[in-house]
Amino acid sequence: MSNDRILRKLLATIFSALLFSGFMAIGSSAMGNPGINYLFFSGIFFVYAGAIILIYGSVVSHLLEWMFYRFFRPSKMASVCYILLHGVFGSLIGLLDLDYSIAIMGFIAALFYGLIDFWIKFRQTQGRTLKPITFLFVLFLIPSIVLGFFSDTIDPFTEEEALDFVVTLPEYSSFPNKSGRLELTIHGFHVVRETNVKKRDDGTYHITLKETGTRGEEKTNWEVTYRVERGASWLEKGDPSIRPHYSKEGAGFYEVR
Repeated sequence: MSNDRILRKLLATIFSALLFSGFMAIGSSAMGNPGINYLFFSGIFFVYAGAIILIYGSVVSHLLEWMFYRFFRPSKMASVCYILLHGVFGSLIGLLDLDYSIAIMGFIAALFYGLIDFWIKFRQTQGRTLKPITFLFVLFLIPSIVLGFFSDTIDPFTEEEALDFVVTLPEYSSFPNKSGRLELTIHGFHVVRETNVKKRDDGTYHITLKETGTRGEEKTNWEVTYRVERGASWLEKGDPSIRPHYSKEGAGFYEVR
């Protein structure tokens, strides 16, 4: 196997995996700092997609190239079929498993591979430089720049949207649905339920739900804090499975089931 072919398949693997991972990461980076998350998820997709393309994709591509070299004359139609067959074989695993989402993803990744492989071979046969391929790396970085610098302008993550991830949960329906406090009396206990929202510098929100109940010397305290990013939330402090309970006999805690 020639050095040119090895270089071509390696570059096709790297850049097709890079473009595919970027394509997949765009739909997975809509939280926190989208630009940073785009790069983070791209790295995850790149590892998995790169391994599959390197092992399965390269073998299939070698076989397709051998077949077209052996049985077909060079032509535009043969070139188009060569590229499309990469996509067909890339979708094969998903089709056999009747998982059409995987089939589509495999088709896209393999099509990237076929296009890049054909482009590199064309330039190699023409004795032309491969430096323009670095444009694909720039293309990969563009979404990170756009998402990182313009996300708040294009799609600001508001306090109301952050609250929707917490206060809309059934177990917290008795708390204010915005920053504030609610006072009521339950079996002689003065109960205060508070919702506090703080926006952090990284664009995330910390939402704290606090409940206190007081009756004479008896007192209960309960508090949970959630960190909310664009599209997700995490419990940072407290135990949501334990809640205050008030009765004529006194106050205590019960386990939410």
